[in-house]
Amino acid sequence: MTKKIYFSITSTLLIMLAVYVIINANLFIQLELDSFTQSEQISEEMLQKLSFLLENGKLVTITIVLYNLQILFHLYGIFLAFKNQVLKKKGLMIAINLYTLFTSVIVFSFLLSMINIIVLICLKRKNPEDFPQKEMLPLPSFADKPISSAGKLVGILLCVIYFSQVFVSKMLPENLSDNTIIAISIAYYVILFILGIIGMILIFSQHVLTFIKNGKAYFQHIIRIVGIMYFVYYTLTLLIFSLANVSTSVNQSSIEELPLWATALLAILFAPLIEEIIFRGLLRKCIKNNTEFIVVSAAIFGTLHIMYESNLIEALALAVPYTILGAFLAYIYVKTDNLSNNILVHALHNSIGVIVLLLTQIV
Repeated sequence: MTKKIYFSITSTLLIMLAVYVIINANLFIQLELDSFTQSEQISEEMLQKLSFLLENGKLVTITIVLYNLQILFHLYGIFLAFKNQVLKKKGLMIAINLYTLFTSVIVFSFLLSMINIIVLICLKRKNPEDFPQKEMLPLPSFADKPISSAGKLVGILLCVIYFSQVFVSKMLPENLSDNTIIAISIAYYVILFILGIIGMILIFSQHVLTFIKNGKAYFQHIIRIVGIMYFVYYTLTLLIFSLANVSTSVNQSSIEELPLWATALLAILFAPLIEEIIFRGLLRKCIKNNTEFIVVSAAIFGTLHIMYESNLIEALALAVPYTILGAFLAYIYVKTDNLSNNILVHALHNSIGVIVLLLTQIV
């Protein structure tokens, strides 16, 4: 009864706040732009672009669409509360509040949805009717074959070539033409990608075959982990970025400067394959202890993505999201013992960034 009343009231409040924002969309967007201008969180070029979108009504339209979706989602939340299905649909309720959390332009909606998520995470299923009717499929187990001599050679080459980027970029002559730099970069990525494919065949082929046969079971076991990952990832990232007044890393900016097709290839195909093989697959072969593996994997992953930063404070702030992502990916590998899950989750995460980048270019 208490859950029914609580979630009925909070969902109703969030609907009322959404209606209020829709009615005053122009005002709220202008206030957001003013706050960005004062805090210098985004570039002047982006501010001009957002101001233009506000003037022609596109930002208002996007805001209204996002908040109408909030209303629909929370109406469904009220329905679930009255049906006493909050715990049964716990994952969906968390997803609804996560959506509200990351699309809110007012603090009260942000805080209320965050409180709802914390309450939902803390609530425990006790009664049989609180549990989803669908039974969890068991995680498959398989004997990971020993690495062959060819596999070890490919793994060593992969690591050496990947980490050589730290030194090679500094050793290249400064007078190289843009076409030469592009040609070297393409050759570098192509060689690494080919080695990554060979590495998957020689070292992790059993992972792929097992995943193809048991994809549904893996999905059931990692979906909750991914949901918690995004809650922690985005909440801490927004908080730390606001406090440190940073927006994006040198690594991220350099990728976004490339043509969109190149960014998509690097982010969705190259990075998930190569980074998961190195930071999870091969590292796990060396570190068997679960806790040590997660800590080391996250630390290396976070450090490597901010190695080009010149400001220490910004570097530490930017390391947080990469480290969190690395820790959760390492945990997924510990949980499932199948690298295919890591590659797909990593690719999904990077796909979100590519879609956001595509939308910013379209509007």
